[in-house]
Amino acid sequence: MRWPRWVAAVLGCVLVVATGSRATAGDWITKGGSPQRMSTEINPYGLIELTPYWETQPLGESATQPVLVDGVIYHLAGDYLWKLKLDEVHPPYAHASPIQEPVSKLPIPFNRAPAGPSIAPQSSPSYSPETGVLYFGTGYGWLWAYHTTEGWARPAELELGCPIVGSPLVIHDRGRDIVVVADRPNYPGEENRPKGRPLCPRNHGKVWIVQGLDQLNGSVHRQAYQAATSKEVEEGFGGFITPSAVLAVPHGENPSFVLGTDGFEGGRALRLALDRENNYRPYRVWTVDGSSGFAGNFTSDGTNAYWLDTGGRLWGAHLERGSEPEGWSSYSISLPTLIGARNAFTNTEPAIEIRQTPNGPETHLYVTLRNYTDTGVGLRDGPTGADGAVVALGPGGELKWYRKFGPADRLNGRKASLNTAPLVLVSRAALIFGDVNGYIYSYALDTGNPAGGDGRPTVIPPEGKAPTDRLFLLKNNEQPNTGPYNFSQVSGVGVDPAFANGLMLVGVNYEDAGGTSGRLVAYRAGETYDLLWLDAPEPMKLQPGKPAAMQPRLQLEMTERTLSALCPGPLSVQWYLTDQSGQPIRPLGATPLPGDLAPQQPYPVPVTVTLTGSDPAEGQIVGVIDLPSVYALSAPHTANPRLVVARAIAEKMGLTAEKSCAGAVAEVVEREGEPGPEGGLANNVLMVPYTSQQPAQAIVDDPSVVELAVPEIVEAGRPFEVGIYLGYQNNLGRTEIRVPLRLWARPAAGGSPPAGGWQAVTIGRLPCCTLKPGTIPGLSAGTWDIIAEIDYPDDTRPENNRLIRRVEVHSSQGGQRGGAEGGAITD
Repeated sequence: MRWPRWVAAVLGCVLVVATGSRATAGDWITKGGSPQRMSTEINPYGLIELTPYWETQPLGESATQPVLVDGVIYHLAGDYLWKLKLDEVHPPYAHASPIQEPVSKLPIPFNRAPAGPSIAPQSSPSYSPETGVLYFGTGYGWLWAYHTTEGWARPAELELGCPIVGSPLVIHDRGRDIVVVADRPNYPGEENRPKGRPLCPRNHGKVWIVQGLDQLNGSVHRQAYQAATSKEVEEGFGGFITPSAVLAVPHGENPSFVLGTDGFEGGRALRLALDRENNYRPYRVWTVDGSSGFAGNFTSDGTNAYWLDTGGRLWGAHLERGSEPEGWSSYSISLPTLIGARNAFTNTEPAIEIRQTPNGPETHLYVTLRNYTDTGVGLRDGPTGADGAVVALGPGGELKWYRKFGPADRLNGRKASLNTAPLVLVSRAALIFGDVNGYIYSYALDTGNPAGGDGRPTVIPPEGKAPTDRLFLLKNNEQPNTGPYNFSQVSGVGVDPAFANGLMLVGVNYEDAGGTSGRLVAYRAGETYDLLWLDAPEPMKLQPGKPAAMQPRLQLEMTERTLSALCPGPLSVQWYLTDQSGQPIRPLGATPLPGDLAPQQPYPVPVTVTLTGSDPAEGQIVGVIDLPSVYALSAPHTANPRLVVARAIAEKMGLTAEKSCAGAVAEVVEREGEPGPEGGLANNVLMVPYTSQQPAQAIVDDPSVVELAVPEIVEAGRPFEVGIYLGYQNNLGRTEIRVPLRLWARPAAGGSPPAGGWQAVTIGRLPCCTLKPGTIPGLSAGTWDIIAEIDYPDDTRPENNRLIRRVEVHSSQGGQRGGAEGGAITD
């Protein structure tokens, strides 16, 4: 049975988004990729090339995420909105063009305040598929609209000087775009950065509802949410409204959304709805308050909204009811507490993966904490603060794993603060995020290493075979930009990564000899495929020494090319014998795969197994398709039991972490229909249990004379003592046995034993021996044999029932040799 791992029908409950979208599945249309801002890519791709596929010329500083629509990238940086057509790019360089005024053909300085300076953009653009209009805010408080096909641009002049930081939310209703955007007052110390910027005339932010920007002509209608700016009023709102709003379910027939604010006596989240019958007037539906500010963007899985506060707590609320998420004990989860930290700070947003399982959909959340401290000091010291951390949560907010960054991750002593929101690449089971020093990291979505996580090898040199878990964005002559003030949104180098059209897009802010600037860089993802077993043979019953054969089938999927076209290197199935727990015992050989193996064509792979006497009676026959690739692409502490076995075999064989074929083409890690974690790799592993049909066990019932200790020389006529060491082994469950034992002596020349002389003794089943002392009467001078023997007719090893030892008997007076003599035994 297969089940999907996908972003399920999340959009189905968001009724206010009209159908007929012109955006394609590979587009990235707003901050976080979709109106739910989930920052998740579900389409299958191969590995990401380590070197840039292309990069733009310097564009200027930016803290915005690019969008990609119908093969065209739009990116706000420096003064301008830049446009880049992918079909006109000639790697490794890409020339972006600023949007121009249609008549004068002059670039439009969208990010330059009227009669004022340029202010680095922070509001990521949002695209309306229904109207073809792109919307974005500015650092001086205007909302702009740009029509991507007709080429015109027009602003909504909100309140000059009040920066718009969040990404606009576009709601298309009744054939028109309604745009939701919010602003904030100036931060302390921001007034002259840059010099001459217009100042916000108020000390609180506003939520704006704007209509009419989707047409070139006609009036623009703007209205603000009217409420007290005090937290004592349930409808009140104000502070620094920096987050981007997220779409919610309709309130009756009215569109609605969830938005939060920072610096409002802590934080406040509101669900607002727009009254369709009253010109979309906003009104409150529910309120959630927090003691720390809500500075990061809001996200949604279609059931709940999720966001973070500046103290590192993860918040959630049911979109419709405003109650805490199901399975949560309260509205918030303290991430610092979960990872053993004293304090944390962040202004990012969670990435959301909706994982479909046999028990229904599960929401998994991934969070970057910009800074943390275990001691309570130094959290926000310096321009970018302390080191950062990443945290992964499963259903019900349960901790999956976390990774604290520290001294080993710093660049020239500069702490590894994490300044990007994470990005989930589902098919690669990878979490992508960046730090202020120029690194982009890739970590596994699932791991058996909860305190540390696992680096996910997702990035690879174009012709290499060994993938890695990070890339460095800066060039040799560049340093990370820190922005004009501490914790500036353009500090660091990693603008939140986006993924569209097979490209990972990263904005880089840097400083070099020419000053500060930024560029857009694209990293190309390769092709993906899936080799998997089709059959699951029944357990086998084997007889030692007798060959047994099976012929399971495999298949190549998720591609239209043959195996050799995908991967010129030879691929094979590695067979291994393991014990019941999966520990490797011995190799069973390898079966090469044909290069002309076509997709969707079952291919039988024969294997013959002959058990040896040293093989375990119960174990497994394991076949791994392309073991080198499985080893190179799986997580070191994988949580999948099949991959645990495969990795143990690879380590036993001494393999290196290099896949079989070069470049970015790679096996899929996760795919629809294959149960995870790492189900797309686990389906390469076939495990067939076996039992050995052993012959009937031979009976062991064996009392024995283990040793007979005698002196080398004794004096004639004097008795002497000997030690008789007896043993007993059996498989009948007995702990002891009672048998007749006789001790006697004869001349070395021979002689018959004396009549009788048998004495019953008890021999225990012990690790070594049972000691029975014996006495030989005085013997005449000469050489004598001392004999100890057992009489047990049922003995399975009668050959060990008798021992003979020789002794010299000396006498100063000499004498005649005597006959056989009996000895005495003490039992």
